[in-house]
Amino acid sequence: MRGSLNRPPIVIRTQRWRAVLHLAAVALLGALMSPLARTDWRANGLAWCLIVLFGILTAASLWELAWPGRLVIGPEGFELRDLWRRRRWSWREARHFRPASNRFYRFVGFDQVKGAGACRDAGDLVQDWELPPQALAALLNEARDRWHAAGR
Repeated sequence: MRGSLNRPPIVIRTQRWRAVLHLAAVALLGALMSPLARTDWRANGLAWCLIVLFGILTAASLWELAWPGRLVIGPEGFELRDLWRRRRWSWREARHFRPASNRFYRFVGFDQVKGAGACRDAGDLVQDWELPPQALAALLNEARDRWHAAGR
């Protein structure tokens, strides 16, 4: 983690073990499919399609390993940047950050605010960040309290 509330922006990266795990799983599945593609390619068109898919997923995992996702927290709001998306929220659009979980992940949930302060569906930051969900939620709540109040 780089930066602090006193020296913004705060940059939090995703943990690299997730990209290594994705890369290993995709490479293993691709290697298991390769013997099927060595026979008649017309009979194993599905195997070739899966190998191409595994190649694309391997490239995406390598990208994630080289350039991990980032959560950038600053006085204007916070921004999620990763391979698939780039999303920005101002401090007026998000509130009540809290640790949450489902069957598979622990993450930070928050309320998205629209218009005159009515809450919309809950947002979430589902990544394996450098900080655990409890600490990240506390940091986001403290940042919002400090910078949203200053920006009013």
